[in-house]
Amino acid sequence: MSASDRNLPPHPSLEQQKKLAKELLRAWRDGDPAAHDRISRRLPDKSRITLADAQFVIAREYGFSSWAELKTHIAAGDGGLHPRVEEELRRAFERRDAAALHDLLSQHTAARSLINAPVFPFGGTALGQSSDDLAMVDVLLEFGADPNRRSDWWAGGFHPLHSATGAVAERLIAAGAVVDACAAANLDRIDLLRSILDEDPKRVHERGGDGQTPLHFARSQ
Repeated sequence: MSASDRNLPPHPSLEQQKKLAKELLRAWRDGDPAAHDRISRRLPDKSRITLADAQFVIAREYGFSSWAELKTHIAAGDGGLHPRVEEELRRAFERRDAAALHDLLSQHTAARSLINAPVFPFGGTALGQSSDDLAMVDVLLEFGADPNRRSDWWAGGFHPLHSATGAVAERLIAAGAVVDACAAANLDRIDLLRSILDEDPKRVHERGGDGQTPLHFARSQ
């Protein structure tokens, strides 16, 4: 299991998570490259790391927004994602079965807790994985998927609008997705792209998913 693709164990212990955070901090201070990579991916602008920072990184790797949210989840006794449920979720995404996905998210708190986590290939999220299916996107948004959550890809994260088009893109924007220069180019929204570049011409070099610029995303020449 990679550092960006974690599930909580079946019976998570807060003390164990505290221990993992201390170990991560110790490894970072010892100059361990893997620890530095994990921390820099979540806290790229920090040069001094505290235990609270390490705890934040641990929480984010599980898909939680904060250490406090992780603590609340463990205290509630929700536990990890059962292998059977994990398999059913996988099938729901493979089949684009929005009804099955809705049922699973309704019934399993652990599944809902991972809705924004980078658990798909290349650090992808559920919303990014489903950005070509309106019914799937509707379900994910209903259960709290972040329309601005990028994938956790090392070369540059993909925003859902970097691949979505048509009705799916409109639904994401209605839900609060922010159109950046790369998204405007992908959507072939010349009006939005012109407005963005008029405000800041340097954004023509803006980096989106996989480090690509708006030109790479352009649908018209």
